[in-house]
Amino acid sequence: MKNLHLWLDFVNTKEIIPLFKQNAKEYIIPKLADVYWSIEPKYVKKIAKERVLSEFQLLESEKEYSHIFGWLLEKGELGPLLQVYKYLLD
Repeated sequence: MKNLHLWLDFVNTKEIIPLFKQNAKEYIIPKLADVYWSIEPKYVKKIAKERVLSEFQLLESEKEYSHIFGWLLEKGELGPLLQVYKYLLD
């Protein structure tokens, strides 16, 4: 205890050092309204924006299926993602 008391006398314990240098930013959930549709593939625009589920018949690779599933999940579009699964299972 004596050593702790001496240490507290020699170290400036009132100095506050911030944990992070940057200020925290508020997390914003991505939405379809915030999407730049011009940079998205045509099939993403048809399925996500226009809800044309028959566009799945034109997809050629697993990569495209994976991309649209991940894209919808990333944007928080769980309702349309569920509709896609129902459409594909039917």
